[in-house]
Amino acid sequence: MLTTLFLIGMFFQQDTSVHQLKEIAVKADKPVIKQKAGMILYDVQADPEHTSVDLLHLMRKIPYLSVNADDKLTLKGNDDFRVLINGKPSAMFDRDLKTILKSMPASTIARIEVYTVPPARFDAEGAGGVINIVTIPRIKDEFKGNVNLSGKWPVGGPGAGTSFTWKQGKIGCSVFTGGNYTWNPVSTNVITGSVLNQESQEKSHGRSAYLGLEGSFEPDSLNLVSARFNINKSRMLGNKWISDVGKSTNRNLNSGMDAVVDYQLSGRRNRYRVLTISFRHSITEGELDNSLNTNELSAHENTLQLDYVYPLSGITIEAGVKGIFRDSRSDDFDYTQQVLAAYHAYQFSLGSWSFQSGLRWERTITDTRSYNNFFPNISVSKTFKNQHQFNAGFSQRMKRPGINRLNPFVDRQNPYFIFTGNPSLMPVIVHSVSAGYNIGGKMAGLDYTWLHNADMPVTTYDSSTMVTTSTFANAGDIAGLSAFVYAGFTLTSHLSLNMNGNVIYFWIGKQELLTYALNISTVYNFEKGWKANVDGTLLSKNPTGLQGTSNGMVASSFALSKSLLAGKLTLHAGVSNPFTKYRHSISHTTGSNFYQVSNTQNYFRSFNITMNYSFGKLTGHINKSKTTINNNDLSNGKGI
Repeated sequence: MLTTLFLIGMFFQQDTSVHQLKEIAVKADKPVIKQKAGMILYDVQADPEHTSVDLLHLMRKIPYLSVNADDKLTLKGNDDFRVLINGKPSAMFDRDLKTILKSMPASTIARIEVYTVPPARFDAEGAGGVINIVTIPRIKDEFKGNVNLSGKWPVGGPGAGTSFTWKQGKIGCSVFTGGNYTWNPVSTNVITGSVLNQESQEKSHGRSAYLGLEGSFEPDSLNLVSARFNINKSRMLGNKWISDVGKSTNRNLNSGMDAVVDYQLSGRRNRYRVLTISFRHSITEGELDNSLNTNELSAHENTLQLDYVYPLSGITIEAGVKGIFRDSRSDDFDYTQQVLAAYHAYQFSLGSWSFQSGLRWERTITDTRSYNNFFPNISVSKTFKNQHQFNAGFSQRMKRPGINRLNPFVDRQNPYFIFTGNPSLMPVIVHSVSAGYNIGGKMAGLDYTWLHNADMPVTTYDSSTMVTTSTFANAGDIAGLSAFVYAGFTLTSHLSLNMNGNVIYFWIGKQELLTYALNISTVYNFEKGWKANVDGTLLSKNPTGLQGTSNGMVASSFALSKSLLAGKLTLHAGVSNPFTKYRHSISHTTGSNFYQVSNTQNYFRSFNITMNYSFGKLTGHINKSKTTINNNDLSNGKGI
């Protein structure tokens, strides 16, 4: 805190030179991939498929990321990570990430940043790292827009998305919005094992929508006020039949809202010295209603933050303080939490070496306990004369359980298989060491992550009631040794190929498991604006916790597109998994007194059409505050 006040006091001192960390592009011809110490940047607009696919589909091509058959996104094999929009958190990602990512056209996104060693300015939570989605904001006294219409069947439905940015003089604004209607035809599930056999059928339909607004006002060269507002809603209705139970009607509602105001003040003698004050208010709500029980949940959050960037000759210093105040409520559980934090971070270079380091302190205060933690991080990169680059880093992060995992509400949609939260869950410290090497158009890396007393899914069986209960508990240790590879090739003047793969060896309690994922994408450019895409994905089985695994898959897609109106209009048609109508998703769970196999059959083959239209010019940029609130700090999912 004293150092932060000292830096603020020196805010208006004399001018000094500014140093920027080095960065290297690993693809020579409008690079898709770039890398800095501790992070990967993926240029969505340079991807040939960006005008015809949704954002989730494109993410399977990004290093360190993979998407399974259930559209579950993982970072370094971990589903505990945080997602930001334009460097800031949004309530739209808190409840149903995959639905929002599937409804966002890739054409509305500028780039995706994957932080494998997040800097100290980010909150310490999110074990896997941070994913930052950057929309298209670059305009100057002009406008830029994009409209995307799509349809998918028999699973899926119609969808639309658009983005628009405008700037005139001292005022600028950006809008991105979209929505879709989704139907899921009948799927069947068969559970067999040592204690209970059950069959069920389910179908559902629903709709979702999101809206994001950003605005800025720059009265002069030293002052900047910016604000943003995000809102999203989703509604899913379904019917389910379970043997020995009967029929039920299910309704699931989710919504989120957040609003942020940033004030940025730049130094008179050195505009790179920047002080930012930010305030954020967010609300997340959900409702589950079925024939057996109901539950309503709401979470309110207020955050106040101060950041300061202080460049000196050869080094840039960052410091800040922050307070997060949360109040979460449900039918069965009320929970309050306060997080107070301060951080210091440094960036500097020595010749061809670049360094980034920092230390973050957090004090967490809840209804039942309080605790302090310190989180160091360091990353280093070396650029060689041939433009090859070596990167390495170490970080400590935290898995702090969110309301979804703490809430003791018992979900009895299936009375023989119930889910409940655990209010006694403890936070977990995550340690990670990584290293990587880049050669033009190719990238490889290693990562070792370990954590003790991890909060993992735990399943038990009660023979007296014949009920299987799933919850979370600090049940054991996890470690993972990962290898990642990305490579891009220009095979001919018309044909290009990209490959993204990983191999992860897990130690989960006493269980050991080798997993792998591979995505290969090829693009062939014909004459007169025609283009063909072929994608293939291979996934191994994966762990579901201490007690089980889920099976892998092989997936494929084929598409043809036509560019018109000097590239402004793109028409696309494709088919996914044309050789496989259904996929069987199989999971195995073993306990001390039971063994279960769940086999779910879903539609796998699908057809899609897309129309994408871009308009306006793109030559400048809208100014935004250099720092803002990033509450990337809760693990709320139901996986590991």
